[in-house]
Order: sequence, then C-alpha cells, then structure tokens
Amino acid sequence: MTKTKPILIEILLEELPAIALLKELPNIETKWQDILHIYKLEARFEFYYTPRRLVFYSEAIPTKQPNKTQKYTGAPLDIAYKDGKPTNACISFAKKCDVSIEKLGTKNINAQEVLYFENLKVGLSTHKLVGDMINQLLGTLDFGKSMRWGEGKYNFIRPVCGIVAMIGDENIDISCYGATSNKHTNIHRSISFDSVAFGTIDEYFQVLKQGAVVLDQHKRRKTILKQFEIIAKKEAITIDIDPQLLDEVVAITEHPTALIGKFDEKFLTLPQEVIINSMK
Repeated sequence: MTKTKPILIEILLEELPAIALLKELPNIETKWQDILHIYKLEARFEFYYTPRRLVFYSEAIPTKQPNKTQKYTGAPLDIAYKDGKPTNACISFAKKCDVSIEKLGTKNINAQEVLYFENLKVGLSTHKLVGDMINQLLGTLDFGKSMRWGEGKYNFIRPVCGIVAMIGDENIDISCYGATSNKHTNIHRSISFDSVAFGTIDEYFQVLKQGAVVLDQHKRRKTILKQFEIIAKKEAITIDIDPQLLDEVVAITEHPTALIGKFDEKFLTLPQEVIINSMK
C-alpha cells in the first residue's frame, strides 16, 4: 500500500485585487487537480484563499509516484537477426529501449517469437515534484492583468512574498517566483507586520487562528452573514444582501467585522440607485 503524508502549500502574495481573484477562482482547484493527475499523484485537497494567500492542504498525499512498467514489443526474431547477427531492426529497438542488445528478451505473441523488453520505471519522490508542480500551477493561473517584479524576471498578478511547502512536518526546499520556501507565514496586519515562525502543519493553522486570520473563505462568509443578522435585529432593519458584493467582501478580508454607519438624511433626496451604487 502506498505511504501517504499530509501536505501543506501556501503561496503568500501582496494584496490580491478581488475582482481578478474571483474571476479565476472557479478554475484554481480544477487546474491543481489537473497537475496532480499529470504527476500521477491522487489526493483530495482543501483549497483556501484570502486576499494575501492561496493555500492547498491535504491530509494524505502519496509520498511518491506509482511505479510503472513500460513494455516494448519489437520485430520478429527472423527479422531482428540474420545469420545470428543483429539487424538494423534489432539495433533500433535496443536504442528505443535504451539498453544494450544483450539485455533484450523475446516473447511469443500470436504464435510468433518477437523482440521484447520490460522496463520498471520507479516513481519519483513527491518531495522532488512539489516545486515544479507549484510553479506550473502559477503559470496556468489567468487573473487578467499581471505585473512584473525582480528586474522584470517574474510575471504574476501580484508579487509572491513567501512560500510554505511542507510534507509531513518537513520543509521542502523550493524556489518559486523569487521566493524560497520556509516555515514562516503572515498573520493579520492589525496584530503584526512581521512574519511568524511555526514548526508543524498543525502549528501553521494555529498561528493563523491566533493571528486573527480566518483562512476558510466559507467561515468568513458565515461570519459576515451572522454579523448582519445581529445588526439587523439590534437596529430593527432589513439588510438587502447583494451576492456579488458579498463575494467581493469575502475576497478582500481576512478577519471580517460588520459595522453600521449613517449618512445625512438630506442625501435621501437622491435616486436610490445613486446612493446604493456609490456605497458599493
């Protein structure tokens, strides 16, 4: 049975524009699963996002690719050899298999002896693949406009500020868009602008929680709606929730807090569309 371990990937970024993020959001998980399929790694991932990070987490990813047996069938023996010597057909087949002629075997197929070779291709360690997988993912994401940094060498929606890449509790040494992986993350700016160290994947989630970052976008949405409900009850008002605006607020916050404000009633003489669109 294939051995598995937890895996955590965090891509820290400068503030992502909400509209661009929401545009590509439906495709991110699909593109990541496509890359997993290409690399022959099957795993169920949780995907989280905030305006400052994209996070992929799985409780169980195979620690290596599966082994693969490659089978090659060549020419019939009476064509592969003449007078006991290998012909061009035999020589070409050996080159195709990347082995010497002496290592070629034979097999009876349809009552005929033919050249045959099997090669066991051992799967690569997931540790060696993660860096390429992350870089490949970022290269496929399309947020519309992008920007360059690092003397124009890197091109993405916003500069990459840091990378977390861990299998088990081990840091995987990779480079991505000018950033090098380590066990540091950023918490909410209301608490600290400095990065915070952690040792394990469990500690990573604890650091964010203690640092006022609600990583799960679904929890942020529920928090906002619950706060709306409390305010509406307290103020005896009805809140007209715009789904698109709610999506945007979820995308631009890491620790949402609902507030109620007021404006001068004289502005109520304006058409309501003007007032509503201005506030949005």
